[in-house]
Amino acid sequence: MEATFWHYALALPLLILVGSLVHCLRAWPNFVPDRQDFTPGNPLLNYKLNDMMSANYGFMDYVVGTDYDEEGFYEFFSRRNWRNMCLWTTAIGYTMLLSFPELLEGYVSIVNQTPAWLWDLIQERVKNLRLI
Repeated sequence: MEATFWHYALALPLLILVGSLVHCLRAWPNFVPDRQDFTPGNPLLNYKLNDMMSANYGFMDYVVGTDYDEEGFYEFFSRRNWRNMCLWTTAIGYTMLLSFPELLEGYVSIVNQTPAWLWDLIQERVKNLRLI
């Protein structure tokens, strides 16, 4: 099977949905602040200390300007954070699909079989529908 344009077009909303889920999972179950102000006025040393002390704060957070609240936690209600997470998952997802032919074949197979599976499921449900 060969991937066509609509396979890649369908991958976009799916990857954005995955990015939204990752954004939620990064923001909510977070008990330790990602960022602290160790040395006011020295951003490079502050970055190095935050990178050392936190599991969720990394170089890309420093580069893209991830938003944090006053306590240093990842800001959930930030469009920039949501956009960055969706862009990263989309870029990584498309890179993986284009880099690994087996993964692309599996994705195309699932996408091609899903409508028939859903139609069979609906027909089965309607056939077994009983009114009380």
